[in-house]
Amino acid sequence: MHGSKQLVYDSQPFFFLAQNEKTYEERYILWKQNKSDTIFLVLYMQLWMKLEEIYMENVIDYYKKNCCEKKIFFELVEYQKNFFEGNIKIQLLTSYFYTTTEYLFWINQENDISNIINTGRDIVRNLYEKNPENFNVYIFYICILKGKEKKRIKRKKWYQQGIKNLFPSNSEIDKYFREIFLL
Repeated sequence: MHGSKQLVYDSQPFFFLAQNEKTYEERYILWKQNKSDTIFLVLYMQLWMKLEEIYMENVIDYYKKNCCEKKIFFELVEYQKNFFEGNIKIQLLTSYFYTTTEYLFWINQENDISNIINTGRDIVRNLYEKNPENFNVYIFYICILKGKEKKRIKRKKWYQQGIKNLFPSNSEIDKYFREIFLL
């Protein structure tokens, strides 16, 4: 299945919170009040998806305009660097954001495309070296660093069921990741 190690599945979904019940503004206020990891995780993903939408609508406006979503998202990016080194899920999302949408991070002059992508790859590689049996880490590692292997593995029943269990709801976020990991 996966080298000589058995993958460990967390019986919990990747995102614990109901994802469609609050706007990012409401969720941001809640997170500011209690700094919950579970709120942060959904908020982080919600804002990333919103920035992707803004970017796709008008690339030039994305870089020129200073919108609330961008301000909050980059606040979260900086916060996670300082406080979530031990949170695997948040680090996996950060890695995914850096490697798949590095263009969202060009706003900061010290960021260049290779640094952003390499940082994302390093995050997932380090997590995998420390946690090769963790299914969450494994799927991001395969998706980000082992694209050819993903094509073979995604046909396996155990993998498909693991993805469906990890992203079980009909929320936009869960649908997105089911699609990413099963395509």
